[in-house]
Amino acid sequence: MFFRPKNHSDVDATAQTNSHTDHPTPVQALIEEYTVRINQLQEELQSTREQLAEYRKFQGDLSDSLNEILTIQKASEIITAHLDYDKIVTSLLQLCKQVIDITTGNVYLLRGNDWEPVCDMANDDFQIIFDNLLSEGIIDWLLTQSQSIVIPLEELMVYEELKHKEGNLVLTPLQVSSKPIGVLMLLSSQPQEDFTRRDLQLVSILALQAAVSIQYTRMYKNLESTHKELEHSQASLLQAVKLATVGEVAGGVAHEINNPLQIILGKIQIARTGRKIPEALDVIEMQAMRIANIVRGLLTLSRQDLSQRSEPIYIKQVIQETTNLIRSQVEKRGIQINLHFSDSLPVIKGNFVYWQQIFLNFILNAKKRMPSGGQLNINTTVNQERDEIQVVFHDTGLPFPAEIQKNLSHPFAHQESSLENDAHFGLMMSAQMILEAGGSLEVESETADGNRIVIRIPVENVKKRAKTYDRTAISW
Repeated sequence: MFFRPKNHSDVDATAQTNSHTDHPTPVQALIEEYTVRINQLQEELQSTREQLAEYRKFQGDLSDSLNEILTIQKASEIITAHLDYDKIVTSLLQLCKQVIDITTGNVYLLRGNDWEPVCDMANDDFQIIFDNLLSEGIIDWLLTQSQSIVIPLEELMVYEELKHKEGNLVLTPLQVSSKPIGVLMLLSSQPQEDFTRRDLQLVSILALQAAVSIQYTRMYKNLESTHKELEHSQASLLQAVKLATVGEVAGGVAHEINNPLQIILGKIQIARTGRKIPEALDVIEMQAMRIANIVRGLLTLSRQDLSQRSEPIYIKQVIQETTNLIRSQVEKRGIQINLHFSDSLPVIKGNFVYWQQIFLNFILNAKKRMPSGGQLNINTTVNQERDEIQVVFHDTGLPFPAEIQKNLSHPFAHQESSLENDAHFGLMMSAQMILEAGGSLEVESETADGNRIVIRIPVENVKKRAKTYDRTAISW
């Protein structure tokens, strides 16, 4: 039961015996097992460190990407919110400062073969630098690229002429659909080696946003200019039609003026004899007022102001004064004019001369359609349900030609001119004027019953509307 303690020689012998055995001792097996486990843990630790580093890098890249996305989104919102070159460039420079360290900058736009800076700058160096880059062909080369480049100031040939000699230039082409429209030029105090590819790419993206906004602004301004030219041309056309109408009316008015003038001359001869002077003066005054009213009507009609300046007008008064101006020459053609007005016609907002021109063109057209005489009935009523005034011109004349009916439905939409169209030019102009004033036009033309034209004028919205109107408002 008792073991004898081993001495040193016994231990050495035992160790020597164990060393020569094929099986390790429990201690050795345990050491080897721990060694393997430690190696595995070291490998796992190294792998974890690498994964952690990769994750941190990914997190940093993700954070940078999110910041870039937010910057780009902000750029899109800010830059595209303006239709002014100065504001677009100012917003662009403020956003670029969030990406790289810049002291100043500007955009040069290509207009034909010329370059123009967008912003006025106190720094004369910029214009010197740009002229140099242009003469050296660097700008032309840059426009063939799609990325930003960095050029140290000291590498420029005009370096000695510059007042500020420190910093780097960042040049970025402004392109829309691969078409160059300008160059973004930034001056930065940031060392050249500190510029990263990501920074330059982000500046290029911001420049692209600005380029799109600038191009959109340019198109908008061109469209606005074209619209103003069109308005001017239309005003000139309206004035030409109006003067032509005045000329047509004046031929008949001349006879109306001649009659009272003959009466005045006769009364003057009587007054010179000393007989019936008070009576002669009364007649002269009456006939002079008649002439004045006729001339006043022509002057009103020939006024150049055909704009839709809002003023209270009474449609009954417009029609009465218009028919009085032309009634004499119409009735000489054997045409009887009959006026019928509703008792409840409201006062509306519009332009007196504008509507007088429209009504006069319809009366003159009715006269042309009745070469052998006839009747022209003008009825004015109120449609309470539709809140509008209806003016109906009903003549017993010849029906409209099919070509005129087609073209009147779409005023000035036809491309070809003809004698028939030219003869009814004033009528088509009146149709367009009605549409532009917010009204509508309905035409009925039959051989047996003549022509019936219904003009509908909104009571609450007679003011001039936008140029975009619904042409389907004219019906047959």
